[in-house]
Amino acid sequence: MLVSYLLLFLSVSIDTLKNIYYNFFGKNQLQDAKDALRFNTVSCLGSIVFFLAVGASFHLSQYSFFLAVLFAIVTVGAQYLSLLAMSLGPMSFSVLFTYLSMLIPTLFGVVYYSQKITTAQT
Repeated sequence: MLVSYLLLFLSVSIDTLKNIYYNFFGKNQLQDAKDALRFNTVSCLGSIVFFLAVGASFHLSQYSFFLAVLFAIVTVGAQYLSLLAMSLGPMSFSVLFTYLSMLIPTLFGVVYYSQKITTAQT
């Protein structure tokens, strides 16, 4: 149980640092779409280096590969729009609306799939 709380704390802390950096980059460095594209490219390369460093190996079906590419496109789009939001408005609103968007899939799962939310999940 202690490990779960530690991982939760680390996750929230790292995500907070990410949002602080997004805000800094959006307000001080982002000049045009090319800057956002470079930022996303470096982020993706960093993810690949991390993935290879931990020694992960995998085999993907065509369907899984298609979904991974689709997810990557959506993620890059979300990061791009998030950077633009940070450059134009206050960090508090940008982060608030970004994380409120997590409620929609949660409510969808509860209503459409009749999934239960337990205390351990919250």
